[in-house]
This record gives sequence, structure tokens and C-alpha cells, in this order.
Amino acid sequence: MREPDLELDEQPVATGPHVWTPDEDQQLREGVEFGCTIEELADQFEVTVPVVALKLAGMGLAAPSEAEVG
Repeated sequence: MREPDLELDEQPVATGPHVWTPDEDQQLREGVEFGCTIEELADQFEVTVPVVALKLAGMGLAAPSEAEVG
């Protein structure tokens, strides 16, 4: 049985071993808007900081590190 086609913006996107879903993309955007650090985001998604940094860069976003926040 064939799975239904997803719209381009609904398809999961891989960055390294993690495949990002549209829902996770939205959660990342909200986390950045809320002021979460990149380490907090990595913990939330159970991935490494470089994986989050790569994803955020691809989305045109950035989050501060804990060292920058102090």
C-alpha cells in the first residue's frame, strides 16, 4: 500500500541522523522566539548541539549558547 504524498513543506527533513518533522520545525521556531538556548533546544529534541545549530542555520535562525546568556 502506497503512503499518501506529502506537500513539500510537510516532508521531514534530515540533518545528520535526525529527521525533522514540520511540528518540530515549529517547536524550534517557538523555542528561539521564547529565548531558549541552543543547549536547551538540543536537550528538548534529544540531539546534539551541532545538529540543532545546523537545522537552525538552514531555517535562517539562531539561538544563543548558555555561555552567551551567562
